[in-house]
Amino acid sequence: MNEPLGKVEIDDVLTSLKQLIADQDDNNVGLIETERNEKLLLGPALRVVEGRKLDRAQKAPVSGNLEAKISKLEEMIAQSEGPWEPDSAGQDDYAGKHVTGFPWEQVVDAALGEFDAPAALRAVTVNSQTPLRAAETERLNSEKLRETVAEIIREELRGTLGEKITQNIRQMVQREIQSVLKSGKLRR
Repeated sequence: MNEPLGKVEIDDVLTSLKQLIADQDDNNVGLIETERNEKLLLGPALRVVEGRKLDRAQKAPVSGNLEAKISKLEEMIAQSEGPWEPDSAGQDDYAGKHVTGFPWEQVVDAALGEFDAPAALRAVTVNSQTPLRAAETERLNSEKLRETVAEIIREELRGTLGEKITQNIRQMVQREIQSVLKSGKLRR
């Protein structure tokens, strides 16, 4: 449309516009056009009644009315004492808090049995009077911990959220496998 139109193209556009106007005239109930005088007459729906006077709101300029509304709104905002939520994290009472992610690597390691039990769990005794040997305690703790973690993960991975988490973990594993294969660091 940036190029100038030729005379033929302009005539085509004018003809199309005349046809559109002719089609719309058939649909317009409010407009009556007489062919003799070529004058445009308004139908009863579009006529202005002389006896009717405009209200003050209709006479007032739009900008003045708008300015009054804005000033009223500013006054109301200044008078309100309610807490406003700040846009970013800060020192304010209502400021947003920093969100930390969930340690997914620990969850995956725990599911695979590579989780290190804390020292407090290693010192568990079966009977308070008979302490277990360190090797037995560690074996029981790792088995119990593995069972507990597996059960918790199975419970948490049920439902829609669990399906999403499982899908994300699978995608992460696939990406890692692809990166190892591409880098050529695979042991054979």
